[in-house]
Amino acid sequence: MDRKEICGDNESRPKLMAAHAEEFMTLEITRIVEDTMTQTFKHMFGQDVRVSTSVRGESEDESKFICTSISLSHGDLLTDFAFNFDPLLLSQAAAGVYSATEIGQPFILEDLGCEITNIVCSKVKAYLNAQGHELEMEIPYVDRTAYSPDKPGVDATHLNFMYNGTGSVNKIGISVGFMVLKQVANGGWA
Repeated sequence: MDRKEICGDNESRPKLMAAHAEEFMTLEITRIVEDTMTQTFKHMFGQDVRVSTSVRGESEDESKFICTSISLSHGDLLTDFAFNFDPLLLSQAAAGVYSATEIGQPFILEDLGCEITNIVCSKVKAYLNAQGHELEMEIPYVDRTAYSPDKPGVDATHLNFMYNGTGSVNKIGISVGFMVLKQVANGGWA
């Protein structure tokens, strides 16, 4: 393989660089989400949550998951996130922070899911803004309709986390999906 095949020619080089920049950004966001999620559960809740190939466990019914959404945006850049928390995992995490009476109230787990979403996406925002973007972040919200941020024609990156501790509840997890979109000339997103 020669230099031209690796780097492209003068005409194709900007497209090649842009494609790799978006791929690199996705890899970095993935790393930040993985690190922040595991560290947040470890330090805030004393829970061992690790990256997994599957989020399926004891809560097989996706409709029971607590789903939160958030977007980071500026100009032609939009990053959408969808977090799907197993309520058993949030209950277990909440036990170290809230009383049993408080945990029994549905909004407590939703609030906790939104807080975790905020922590993770704040780290992503800080990283991207340090790279020269000027992203603004929405307030995370409970989204009862979405399980994934997928848009037609655009693939999302999906990450799964599972509780890795001991005890009776050990097959519970979190699914995080995100996509980085650029606005194209016709006003759509790609």
